[in-house]
Amino acid sequence: MSVAPLFLFPFCDVWQTGITLLWLTLVGGLWLFFEPSRRNSEMLHQARIRVSGAVFSDPLFWIFVVLAVVAAARWANGGVALAYNAGDGQWFISRPSLPWLPGHANGEGFIQFVVVLSLAVVVEGCRHALGKSARMAFLFMGSFLAGVAAIIAALAARVGVQGASEAMGLSIFRLPSFAGCAFGLYMLGGIVALAGLFECKWNKALLLFVFAVGASASGLFYFAPLPVALAFAVAALVLIVASVVHLLLFFSPPDVVKFIVAFFIAALIPVLLAVCVVPKEVTDARLAFFFSDGLLFPEGFAEARVRLSEIARNVWRDHLWLGSGIGAFPLDVRFAATDEDWLVWTAGVPKGALHGWWQLIAERGIFGALAIAVPLCFMVYTFVRRLVAAIGRHVFLPLCGLGFVAVAVVVAETFIDASLLRPETLMALGAFLALSASAFPPPRRREEEK
Repeated sequence: MSVAPLFLFPFCDVWQTGITLLWLTLVGGLWLFFEPSRRNSEMLHQARIRVSGAVFSDPLFWIFVVLAVVAAARWANGGVALAYNAGDGQWFISRPSLPWLPGHANGEGFIQFVVVLSLAVVVEGCRHALGKSARMAFLFMGSFLAGVAAIIAALAARVGVQGASEAMGLSIFRLPSFAGCAFGLYMLGGIVALAGLFECKWNKALLLFVFAVGASASGLFYFAPLPVALAFAVAALVLIVASVVHLLLFFSPPDVVKFIVAFFIAALIPVLLAVCVVPKEVTDARLAFFFSDGLLFPEGFAEARVRLSEIARNVWRDHLWLGSGIGAFPLDVRFAATDEDWLVWTAGVPKGALHGWWQLIAERGIFGALAIAVPLCFMVYTFVRRLVAAIGRHVFLPLCGLGFVAVAVVVAETFIDASLLRPETLMALGAFLALSASAFPPPRRREEEK
């Protein structure tokens, strides 16, 4: 299931993506119950019973069941679209068939439903079915495949594939939602996996781990704007420092040196992409801020952000609880825009707000915001409870901090774009939070404490 988010690229067909992801979800669900990690001296059938009991007694699982039912209802409740009233001679936005249920526009319902199912399987698997080595393997595979996807996307952009070219072009006003956010998250996961390589003694696979970090970092650099890339760079530095501290405390100095040298080798991958694959003008545009008078944010960004946030706020007031429908914000912008706005938006109608929190509540309403907040809060509660129970015991520090760092950087990023709402971002965040809590050893049983 670590490969599931990598199919959600902007140049992929939505239905093919959804069906592929649904198939992977089925495979992941079968693995979750039939092939979980086994503890010491535990038989496979005992592991199956343990994991099944843990999943079905987990309140978060039943929360996901409720969310899946709601997502299915939203999938069936389309109809949000631009329509024309011939009698009045006016354009208007048609609302969902059942206005008392959440709706969607542009065929967004199916992929959102599949993502809820996939997120349930990924989160429950990370919470209950992975041992220490399996957690490191999950992080590595996610980062490695993200790196492969980044290189494929860069090649697709070079040959002119439309979605890939647009994603690399990064017209932040047109589409403030970036695949680079997911690449950045998997880069963070790759850093933790690289530290875990020494924990699991997988030294022979060092170069594969190096590729995973460097290639996913390339995806972040080329498929996210500079402010987002800088935010993830700070988060990466935090995890690198935590990893170095952990290696100094529990491993030998040569391992620390290998870990640091690995990052210098990983840095060669973006350089090779810049020289051999990506057009020079794209790389120069990314580096303009450092070598010229380039701007960190495009000219007019602050004004556009304020105006789009105002539109989103007005839309939310009209659809307080359920929102206007997923994917409906570009339609709402068309009707709310003034003549002054059209003079500024010469490139076309923005497809999202430059403030992800306002777009979230405008399209999904209070119930939609709660649908994201409730699982998040539940996983944070699990993290804190396991943290308290693990005081005084050995923990793998980098993985424990991964979820917190990933959430912090995405929360900060959502004040300037809406990448949080991308399916691959939500799945990566859910997986990392679950893995961070699982990295703490489970509470000791009373008989073990005697």
